[in-house]
Amino acid sequence: REERQETAQRARRVADALAGLAFRLRERAAWQAKLRELADDAAESEARAAACLEQARASDEDRRAAQRAA
Repeated sequence: REERQETAQRARRVADALAGLAFRLRERAAWQAKLRELADDAAESEARAAACLEQARASDEDRRAAQRAA
């Protein structure tokens, strides 16, 4: 009887450990998805920043050309 109780206790510990591992794996997957989402957002922001910089350079060139023409 005692041996069965010890075996059952070990089985519960293993089940708890596996449940904990499954939780951590699901949590990790969620963080990886969030990380990919943030990386996509960063790439979009960089593209917008590059477009704004190009527009600012073009405006500055137009301003200088207008000053030279004046």
